[in-house]
Amino acid sequence: MLRDGEKGVVIQRDRKTYAIAPHLPCGMVNPEMLRRIADVAEKFGATLKCTGAQRIAIIGLTESDVDQAWADLGQPGPGHMSGNRVRSVRSCPGNQFCKRGRQDSLALGLEFDTKYHGRRLPGKLKIGVSGCPNQCAETRIKDIGLVGEWGGWRVWVGGECGMFPRLGEELTTEDISTEKARLVVDQLIVYFEKNARSGERLGKLLDRVGITVLREVAGLPTPLGAVSQSPAVSERAGASHRVGGLNPVVALEPEGASEPPAASDRAGSKGRAGLPDRAGGKARAGATGRAGTGSRIAAKIRAGGKSRVGTSDR
Repeated sequence: MLRDGEKGVVIQRDRKTYAIAPHLPCGMVNPEMLRRIADVAEKFGATLKCTGAQRIAIIGLTESDVDQAWADLGQPGPGHMSGNRVRSVRSCPGNQFCKRGRQDSLALGLEFDTKYHGRRLPGKLKIGVSGCPNQCAETRIKDIGLVGEWGGWRVWVGGECGMFPRLGEELTTEDISTEKARLVVDQLIVYFEKNARSGERLGKLLDRVGITVLREVAGLPTPLGAVSQSPAVSERAGASHRVGGLNPVVALEPEGASEPPAASDRAGSKGRAGLPDRAGGKARAGATGRAGTGSRIAAKIRAGGKSRVGTSDR
């Protein structure tokens, strides 16, 4: 019986059959490969299933089928569905195709796939590259995730799914260039390769060393006043990064949002909490944290006046 990872297989529930998945970089596949996959499935009576890692799994092969299936697919090696290595690089279409794309996530993702896919590491590692904040490549639950912004890239680290899901932490404090993003990812992988424990994910390493250390490794600035957490504090704080402990919301952008907003729109997006309520012109209580502001505003409203929170009564 083959073990998981041997010859690129994953053993199935019946403990007799196996699944394999040809490598489809960032989910890109041409008609010829699709025909080969279909031919293999028909030849061996297998089932096809699209996976979350942008692969097409061929399920239901016997041990005697595996070698011939790989030969028919024309691939020299496995798709690295298991094992301690760079398992996958997931990418969205980015601004090559998507109307919401802000950066070329597909091109950068393919670069990472060529350079890192299958690389052996102390633990498994997954990379996600999204072309805009909608994060269709699920970057916040990847060990390393990149998100395209109008000014460049933001980088997140330490995310994962599985039995103990967690959202990644933002490594960057500002948009960075594509060249800088390449360097950051490379430095993170090298550091992980040298410092992670066997079977450890990047998020656990982050808990041990703190976000400040990873920023220093990647050559990124640390926000003013930030302090590197001790392992104990970081472990307790890690609970706040679990998916169940947060309610992240990323609003879909409207149609036609492929161009950057005007400067006035960007400026206007700040401080909206302090504007009068649309329903009746009443100021929203508690929009600022200034002591006594709410009571002064309430008095003005009762007197018939209107005030924007934080712009008057200073």
